[in-house]
Amino acid sequence: MTEKTMTAQEVVNVVVAGLRGQGWQRSKRPDLHVCQYRGVDGRKCAVGHLIPDDVYNPDWDRKGSGARCIVEDCWALAHLAPHVGLLEQLQGAHDGADGAGMEERVRLVVAEFGLEFPEVDQ
Repeated sequence: MTEKTMTAQEVVNVVVAGLRGQGWQRSKRPDLHVCQYRGVDGRKCAVGHLIPDDVYNPDWDRKGSGARCIVEDCWALAHLAPHVGLLEQLQGAHDGADGAGMEERVRLVVAEFGLEFPEVDQ
């Protein structure tokens, strides 16, 4: 199945909704001490919210693959290729903080790319 190309705003909308839904918590696994595309309690990283479960590859977490690597390596994520720079920045914002700190970092990335931060009621 080929996904339609997403706009940068659609990427932001999905990521913000996902991170907000998990309370702006990182997807860290205690045994690995780094953020994961799929973490404990169903949490996902910023980019992980854009990866369908049937496409997700646990090797990406074991190898520490960055957003650019998985988008370039997986045909099912090719629709995200135009947004690799945005994805890398969102991934960094997610990996660097929890809670209000993460939300603020994501807001800064969204503003830097000239996009709108989706509010709760959208």
